[in-house]
Amino acid sequence: SALRKKGLWGYINASGRLVIPFIFDQANPFRDGKAKVMKDGELYFIDSKGKNLGRAGQTVVEEKIYKLADKMPVFPGGYNALFDYLDKNLTYPALEKQKEVAGTVRVSFVVDTTGHIENIKIVNGLTGNCDVEAMRLIKNMPGWEPGLIDDKKVNVQLLLDIVFKLED
Repeated sequence: SALRKKGLWGYINASGRLVIPFIFDQANPFRDGKAKVMKDGELYFIDSKGKNLGRAGQTVVEEKIYKLADKMPVFPGGYNALFDYLDKNLTYPALEKQKEVAGTVRVSFVVDTTGHIENIKIVNGLTGNCDVEAMRLIKNMPGWEPGLIDDKKVNVQLLLDIVFKLED
């Protein structure tokens, strides 16, 4: 999965080992064996070894990310389904539960024109473990219905608060 260090992105494997160095300005999750990355203003795809597979087909200008759309992206089943998903899938980190840490992690992400989630970033974190869990939740969401401007699918950035609340 993509990981950011000193302002640059790289990729680690499931056991946490660095497999692609921290050289990218932007990095998206792997899908169908390739990931869309940006380096020095150029968008392109890489394979699981970091090999450049060619341009992503769109210039940075065409990859515009909107914060507002005529029709905002929709989670499958709407907001109630989104909150159900969060409730059912959130795993409270053991250490934070033990230390009675509670609070909110604000996460920014983009719903792209195909409904996939990209560019997941922590805006306001809580603890390292809670931040990782919030990112996992967002990364594993099912596809959304993309946002629309003038009936054209567009990339839309969203903010979501993931609440870590201890049960009474």
